[in-house]
Amino acid sequence: MGLMVGADLFAGISEAPESGDGIVDTYCIHMDAVPGKQVSFRFYTVWEREDDRWKSAEGFDELLATEAELMANPVSWRLVEK
Repeated sequence: MGLMVGADLFAGISEAPESGDGIVDTYCIHMDAVPGKQVSFRFYTVWEREDDRWKSAEGFDELLATEAELMANPVSWRLVEK
């Protein structure tokens, strides 16, 4: 799983406490968010049986790198009337 935020919001990461029931090997992302101001982020999850690329960390890293490039260069368009 991965979480992506813009560089303007990113303030660091940390490990979540390893206590409690369920999944405890997790991490937290810190954002420079302002109350009342909208933030955008993207959450990614893959299943290794869906695609062989997801069986390695490198494959997932490539996916995130591609997505970051797309996020940094969004497609824009406009309707031109004849």
